[in-house]
Amino acid sequence: MEYPNLVFSQLGPELSNDIMIQNAMIRGYDTNGPFEKCISLFDEMPLRGLKPHNFTYPYVLNSCTKMGWYRKGKQVHCHIVKHGFESNLAVANALFNMYVKKLDSCEPAVVNHGTSNDARRVFDDMCVKPVQVWNRMISRYVSVCDVQSARKLFDVMPERDIVSWNSMISGYAEVRDVGNARDLFERMPEKDVVSWTLMIGLYANAGDLITARNFLRQCHARMWFLGTL
Repeated sequence: MEYPNLVFSQLGPELSNDIMIQNAMIRGYDTNGPFEKCISLFDEMPLRGLKPHNFTYPYVLNSCTKMGWYRKGKQVHCHIVKHGFESNLAVANALFNMYVKKLDSCEPAVVNHGTSNDARRVFDDMCVKPVQVWNRMISRYVSVCDVQSARKLFDVMPERDIVSWNSMISGYAEVRDVGNARDLFERMPEKDVVSWTLMIGLYANAGDLITARNFLRQCHARMWFLGTL
């Protein structure tokens, strides 16, 4: 960013205060760093008479996330709500990613006391939710052993992929709920080595080594049949 910054610093006010050029610099700093510059350029926008929009906020939120500046990210979130950009897909995805990353940085005990509310609120307000977003929200609940909340989301997913099924089985394995894990495993439209490994580990941890061994044999037979062994 050294050369673009040099060119930017030599632009006259008419060009340097152009929203497209400002956004290009913000995007450049978010992509290449230093991330602090991305955020400082955002803070300077009102001084330049510029209003951030949906092409500005995602990069600023990404930089806040990379820096771990979640308090600043929350301030940007308030700015987004105030100016009506929270329903934009790119902005909503960046917000959701920031709050999930914030949860990842928290101690499990802190998360259990409701720190996941921000991520869930953003998730609920998203107009478009790709399956990957559903999976991340389910995984967050699973990571704190809130299997009930994870299952409620799983049951209303418009579509699922193998990650969805494995995440839910992993949640039941974590709380050693053999019955529900086995039920989901049997209903999976397709299984991969992760699915089989979760079930083997579940039965082994429950002390049922005979069933664990049977699953291991079935896994080997299945993988050999599919040509992945």
